[in-house]
Amino acid sequence: MRFYASTEVDRQALPASTLELLDVMALVTNSSPITLRVYISVDGTVVHAEIVHASEENRAAAARLALILLETRFVPAKRLGVDVAAVRELEFQIEPSSESNRPASS
Repeated sequence: MRFYASTEVDRQALPASTLELLDVMALVTNSSPITLRVYISVDGTVVHAEIVHASEENRAAAARLALILLETRFVPAKRLGVDVAAVRELEFQIEPSSESNRPASS
């Protein structure tokens, strides 16, 4: 299956629903960007998600985010009016949740 790059499609593939990121927020330790590459099939299914960039401290959050994206349905990309498989990079800048910044109680 050929995955078209962002520059080759007329409309990008987009998540069909809002992403639930509460558990990712709990894992984020700093607000540095997390970039993932997702491969989306012609029917909108994510067939592969990989971490492109994440700080060492945010690797667990990036891995959880990749799993969430694998379970997310997308509206497929369009090229010349036809649904196509596509690859795109998604950048997330997630603020750490306030609970993860609290010191542990003894």
